[in-house]
Amino acid sequence: MASNSNHQISTNVLTISRLFLVRPEFVKEPVDQIVSLHNNITFVCNVSGVPSPDIIWSFNGGESLPLLSETNAGGVLSLFLVKNTAEYEGNYTCTAVNRAGINNSTAKLTVDGKWY
Repeated sequence: MASNSNHQISTNVLTISRLFLVRPEFVKEPVDQIVSLHNNITFVCNVSGVPSPDIIWSFNGGESLPLLSETNAGGVLSLFLVKNTAEYEGNYTCTAVNRAGINNSTAKLTVDGKWY
């Protein structure tokens, strides 16, 4: 503490910020779905955590996503013109990752129709 000629007192304040890490937690997990041939389907994966988790989608434990698929930053995976082939039918996993940890949720897609 110090005083100046105006008899005012000033203090030096040290602000310490703490970094809190929170492991990814699911707000909305993807759910199992059944789709008819040639239709579109959407899987939603919303997560929270600190820092904000990155979301990575995978198919059947690591295979590439179908060619006609799209992901966005909000955790939505869209599949277009779904075919009744092994290319589409199977397990879709949403993986959320941040510095505090990792969390996974998997949903199964079943294609309704005859195999070609």
